[in-house]
Amino acid sequence: MIKFCNWLNSVIPKPTSFYILVFLLVAGIIVFLDALFFQTWEDWKNVLVEAHGLVFDLLVFGIILTLYDRYRQRKERIERYREEIDDYRGWDEKEAAYRIAGNIRRLNREGVGKKINLTNCNLKLADLQCVKLNGSLVVNTSLENTKLINADLVGSNFVDSILQGANLSGADLSGTNLCDINLSNTVMYRTNLCGAIPYNAIFANVDLVEANLHDCDVTYEQLASCRSLYGSIGIPSNILSILQKEKPELFVENKHLTLIGLGGTVRTSHLQNCPKHHAKRNKIKKAAN
Repeated sequence: MIKFCNWLNSVIPKPTSFYILVFLLVAGIIVFLDALFFQTWEDWKNVLVEAHGLVFDLLVFGIILTLYDRYRQRKERIERYREEIDDYRGWDEKEAAYRIAGNIRRLNREGVGKKINLTNCNLKLADLQCVKLNGSLVVNTSLENTKLINADLVGSNFVDSILQGANLSGADLSGTNLCDINLSNTVMYRTNLCGAIPYNAIFANVDLVEANLHDCDVTYEQLASCRSLYGSIGIPSNILSILQKEKPELFVENKHLTLIGLGGTVRTSHLQNCPKHHAKRNKIKKAAN
């Protein structure tokens, strides 16, 4: 009896299981009553007509209720993940970065990859590879030494944020607002900066290797302070000619990309073997042509 009660208590909170249980119970009662009281074919015929209508109603309403319940649960999960990010906002501890990063990935799994508010969050050393943060607010946020490899950051706002030592290899920052941010010592291998706005941003020792700088409002001073510009496309012709003359070392191929603060060195061949990088690079070249 105790086991039955425990099983029943586990079924009741689940709408789909509870619906199936009620359906089977009602169907069993109807069949039992039919066997007792209906003896002629006409009686059974009338019952069958009504039963078909009842089964159809239960099926339709059951499907609708199940779909609605799943939608409601998803909406509640999304709201909970957003609230948890709010709870850790402004907390400058390693645990906060770990938990916020986890909630970002959970939101992405729920299909939420746009307009996530990460203002004043601590994401130092966080692993945010392949996350989607389209059109998100990442204002005054610490992203030091963060892994943002292959991240989708299109149209996001990074004003006053710190990305020092971050790895943005393969990331898409097209149309992003990069005003007044610190990008020093970042790795931007095959990063898409098309249409980005890096006004007053710090580019000291940045590895801009095979990056896309088309329509990026970058200055001579910013590019001159980089560690490498090898293979990058879209550099304004007037700036490019001066850089090639005054700082030719920027266009010399580097065999290794040093990841500041991420523990060790990553070879360029390691990223060249990634199909996603090849596809993105081909897309950039087609756009340039």
